[in-house]
Formats: sequence, C-alpha cells, structure tokens
Amino acid sequence: METTRTSEMHHTTSEDHQTGLVTRSALLGAFAEAMDSAGPIGQVTAVLVALDDFRRVNDSFGYDAAVDTIRAIARTLAAIAHPGDVIGRLTPSSFGICCGHDLDDDLEQQYAARIRIAVGAAAEAATRGIHARVSVGTARSTGCTELPHELLHSGDIALSRAKDLGGNQTCTYDDSMRHRVHRRLELEGLITDAIDRREVTLAYQPVVMLDEQMIVGAEALLRMTEIDGRPLSAAEVIEVAEASGLMVELGTLILETACREAAGWQQALPEQHLTVSVNVSARQLDDERLPDEVARILDATGLNPARLCLEMTETALMADTDRSIRQLVRLKASGVTLSADDFGTGYSSLAYLKRFPLDSVKADLSFVAGLPDDAEDVAVVSAIMGIARALGLRVVAEGVETERQLDELTRLGCGFGQGYLWSRAIPGPELFALATLDHATRSAGSTARELIGSEVDPRPSVPPTMAAVDLALQSLAHELRTPLTVVLLQASMLSTSDADPVEAGRRIVAAAERMTRLISELDVVRAADDGRLVLDRHPLDLVSVVDRLVDDQRQRSPVPIVVRRGASIPLVPADRARLEQVIVNLLSNAVKFSPPGGLVEVRIDRAGDSLEVSVSDAGIGVSGDQLELIFRKYGRVEHSTPGAGLGLFIARSIARAHGGDVVFRRRGGGGSTFVLRLPQGAPNAVRPAVLRSVPDGAAA
Repeated sequence: METTRTSEMHHTTSEDHQTGLVTRSALLGAFAEAMDSAGPIGQVTAVLVALDDFRRVNDSFGYDAAVDTIRAIARTLAAIAHPGDVIGRLTPSSFGICCGHDLDDDLEQQYAARIRIAVGAAAEAATRGIHARVSVGTARSTGCTELPHELLHSGDIALSRAKDLGGNQTCTYDDSMRHRVHRRLELEGLITDAIDRREVTLAYQPVVMLDEQMIVGAEALLRMTEIDGRPLSAAEVIEVAEASGLMVELGTLILETACREAAGWQQALPEQHLTVSVNVSARQLDDERLPDEVARILDATGLNPARLCLEMTETALMADTDRSIRQLVRLKASGVTLSADDFGTGYSSLAYLKRFPLDSVKADLSFVAGLPDDAEDVAVVSAIMGIARALGLRVVAEGVETERQLDELTRLGCGFGQGYLWSRAIPGPELFALATLDHATRSAGSTARELIGSEVDPRPSVPPTMAAVDLALQSLAHELRTPLTVVLLQASMLSTSDADPVEAGRRIVAAAERMTRLISELDVVRAADDGRLVLDRHPLDLVSVVDRLVDDQRQRSPVPIVVRRGASIPLVPADRARLEQVIVNLLSNAVKFSPPGGLVEVRIDRAGDSLEVSVSDAGIGVSGDQLELIFRKYGRVEHSTPGAGLGLFIARSIARAHGGDVVFRRRGGGGSTFVLRLPQGAPNAVRPAVLRSVPDGAAA
C-alpha cells in the first residue's frame, strides 16, 4: 500500500496535469541522466520552445481555448520529437526538450526549424486562424562539468534572444548571449532603482515652428547613466525595460516627470503655449490603465492637457488596431494631443489611419536625412505631407540638421521640425531658459536658431503677434476637435460588441455639452464685437459678488488671495451672471500667473466716475507687444469652472458692453494688474430692464 502511494506521489510531482508532459524538475532530472550517459566527450542538446502570442490567445478566446492550444502543442512535440527525447513543460507557454544523442550544427538547426514550423501550425489550427508566432532556442552541453540547470539556462538565454529579435525564429546559444544577459540584469537593476526612487532624468529637444523659427514645444527624452556616471543609450534602456516588463512603470515615471516640468513652464510662461511630447511604448499602449494614469498625472501636476502630446510609433498603433483605437479615444477624451511617431516606417493603411484620432504625425528622420538630394526621400516626405493635409494633421519633421533640409521641408509645406539644426536635447532648465529668451526677444525679430547660436536667418520674419495668434487658433481648433472626436468615435463603437452603451452615452453627452459651452462663448464674443450682447441689468452689490467669488476661488487656488475694499462702494447697474463671468476669469488668470509663494490681490474702489475691481498677480508681467494678444488669448487654466473660456477677450467684451472696460496696468516689482472698470450709476434710478449694449463711441 505504501509503495502505491509513493508511486502516485511521484507521478503527481513529475507530470504536468494539463499536457501529460514532465514538469521542469523532472526535465532537469532527464538532463542529468543524459549528461551522465554522454560522458566528457558526448553532447546533450536542450531545445526550448515558446508560443509568442499566448497572451493574445488567452485574451481573444479565453482560458479554455488557451488550454486546448497548449495541449495541441504538447501533442505536436510528442509526435515530432526524436525517439528517446524527453519533453517537459517549463512555463504556461514554453516547453523544453532533452535531446540525448549527438546533433551537429546543421541537424540541430533543422530540428529546431521543424519544431518551430510544426508548433506554429498546431497553434494556428487550435486557435482557428490566429497567426501563431513561435520562438525556439537551443544549447549544447560542453562537457561533463556542466550542470543540467546551466544547460537549461543557456537554452533559455537563446530563447530570450530569439524573442528579443522579434520572435518567430530560432537562436543557438553562444557565449556572447551570456554577456548580453548579464548586461541586461545590470540595466534592469538601474531601471528598478530609478523606479523605486521615483526619480528619472529627462532632456528636451525643442520643437520649432518652421515659418516663424519659434520654439513651440519640446520632446522629452530619457537620460540614464552607468553607476560610474557614463551615459547609457536610451534605446538600450528602453529595450531592456520592454523585455523585462518594467516599461509600464518606467513610462509612467517619465510621463510624471515631463508633466511636472512642463507645468512649471506653464506657470512661468502662461501666454506661451509651450507643449511637451512624451513617447508611449507599445506595452504602455497595450495597458488598459494608461488613460486613467494620464488623467491622474495631469490632475496631480496641474498641466493643461492641451500642452501634453503623447507620441506612439506607427508600428505600435498597427499591432492591434481595434485596441489602439479604443485606447486613443479614451486618451483623447482627457484633452491631450496625439501623434504617430516614426511615420512612414510602418505599414498603416489609409483606411486605418483615418480612424485614429491623431493630431499630428512625425516624419521619420531616415527620410528627412536624404532631403533634398534623394528623390525617393523627397517623394516619401511629400506623400506624408499629402496624407497629413487630407486628414487635417500637422507634420513634425525629425532629425533636421541642415539649412538645405529646412528649405526643402518648407517648400513641401511642413509646419514643424526638430533636430540638431536648432538644438540637441538639453536639460529642462536650459530648455525653459531658451524658450523664455525666445519669448522675450521675438518682438525684435530674433529666431530660435539665433538664440541657440546658429546663423542669422536672412528671410523676413512674420510679426510675432501673428505667429502667436496662429497658435491660439490651433488651440481653439483642438478644443473643438477633441470633444467632436469623442462623439464620433464613441458613436461608431456603439455598433461593436466591445462598447459599453452607458459609458459611451455618458462620454457623448459630456463631449456635446463641452462643445455647446464653447460655441456659446464664441457667440458671446461675436455679439459683443457686433454690439448685440443682451444684458439683464439690475442694481448690483459689487463687494458681495467679489467676496463670494473669491471665497469660491480660494478653495482651488494654490496661492493666497486677499481682498481690499474702499469706503462707501455704491451699487452698479450690471448683469450679474455676465459680471461674475468677468471676475471669475480675472481671478483664474491671476492664480495661473502667480508662482508658488506669490499672492493675488483684489481691490474694490472708486476711481472718479467709475468703480474698479483690480486683480493683481505676482507673475512675470506682460510686455507691451504682447498686450493686445493677451486679450485675444485662448483658454483658461481653471477648467473646473463651467464654460470653455475665451480668456480676457470675453472679459473685456462684457465690460465694454456695460459701458466700461478691462485695462492692464504693470505692477511695480513684477507681475500684472487687470482692472475691471464699470460706470457708477444712481441705484434708485436703475430699473430692472433688458438693455442692448452699443459699440464703443456710438450713441446709447
């Protein structure tokens, strides 16, 4: 009886219950026996086989189908293996074969190739058509001193190398692979340490508007060093992070760091729409948590979503188009912009590309490098420009290094570029200083290249206000395009089985409301410009209105707000809702302009025949050449307040409709003061009525 129980226990521990193959420990025992039998001059071969697409099978068809696929592979291996070979299951999706007889190089390669093809066909048949990718790694013992687990480990290294090379191929172990494994372990340690410390270093390469030679953003690029301080290849680090499963955590850390630095630029340069571009890896794009993580980081850092651009390679987008579209729709709903990186190197069809809610594409540097002499590169970039124009996308050219490349890109109609012609990737503080200098000297006609130290651009520059207005209009178009994209794509997804009707309906309603608010505010601007803005005027206690709005703003403001009042402030005839809109706008902009440790001061007082509500910030101040643009600026930082916001322009339009104005005063010691000026009225003489405003200078 005891013998039977022992036999049953041995069977249980040495056999995989799903496939009937031996377990890893039993396979190691088989290697030990084979190596003992081979002796010091014989050889034993380890063949490791893995299904690259096992996760895809599980996600697409479910657990039962995945088990059926594994069993089909096991049967195939048993049928194709040499007599006497021992087959074991190593992991849920990988297998090992102990081949105890001698195989020369050619026979080993033939055996591995036959296994890979047969296993792929079995998996494809079991999954009813999914193209199965299979990787195979082989290793041969070097003598009796080698241990079984070392031989299996060598085979595993060769298998990993086959996967690193793209999968669906075979690799034979050599000593250089072990060096790569040790190197990979070193880099994994450095990456893990950075993640644990929540600290990573980024450099930023400026993105320049070609026509104006103006810095409009920067791409965030990872910078890491060896323990001894020598710089590491960012491509090597990313490759290891992808292979080791650390890319999602590292990518999140990179995104957090970039958004935090960009939020500082936003705080210090509120009128310069400086964007930051962050690369999103294929593994991040595949992670369902990505849209929620992006929303969380934007909320935590305070970065305006319109200032963040997420870049994904064309290859990553095309790996699973349906999944990519779902992810991009969710990302787009947060207000960020999206770009296809390395465009032109993949195989995306126009039918798929137009379904992606993209804002821009980046022409790969491999095509830019040949401009203007290589006719094929000229043709490719020209085609990229044509596709982009047809789909309403911006184009950013990567790797611009020469004036001739710039001239050709300009001729082809490319709008933006980045490359060594302007700057290498530089630390965040240097990028900010460069952008600040560009902003401060633009009125003098200086260009980004002059600021960085390149030759002076001989071409005439466009007036700086026009360039900034162009950016404002781009932001406005983005504000409209974002909710419209959500509506269209969520509506189209309702016809698929993947859509959640309740969630899709909620997103459609929210996006429609957002567009409605924006259009409503545009109507306000147009009516005010035409003198047709209808006001519902009543006697209004300006002090109580300001106090209530300031109290509300204080709950969200990162800087303190103080209110100072003059004596005997009379009532004013005004439209309460419209006037509150003006004051909220002035408060929101003042909070945005004020750096940490600053102070926003609100003062209510008489000034001759007018009442004035002045709102002062502790920010960077406003230059004279930018003053008119400030009133035309698009966007507002405080998105929690209802309304999409058209900035100070709406505030001034409403004030002028009341017979007043919004004016600017420079503060001594830095910062700005915007003043809402309203005519005083005799409270007893004001009757509740609906009055029409009139254009400036016209008779009332």
